[in-house]
Amino acid sequence: YRYNFLFILVLYGMPTFMCGAILQFRPLMLGAMACWVLAVSAGFANHRYHPLFVSAAVICAWIIPGYILRSRFNKQTR
Repeated sequence: YRYNFLFILVLYGMPTFMCGAILQFRPLMLGAMACWVLAVSAGFANHRYHPLFVSAAVICAWIIPGYILRSRFNKQTR
């Protein structure tokens, strides 16, 4: 049970990094790296805090890059 969230975080970063590389969108690649850093740091944390690491990974990997991408799109369409 303890390592399930770590495995999820590592797997969560892989497609995020690949999407960022394909789209050549650096914030997605940085978000994937943040997932991997959070996976390593979750290994040292108490297992009770693992869901917090997953939610931080979601924010770093998809929410923030999504807002950046939307902002760039809105600037281009104006």
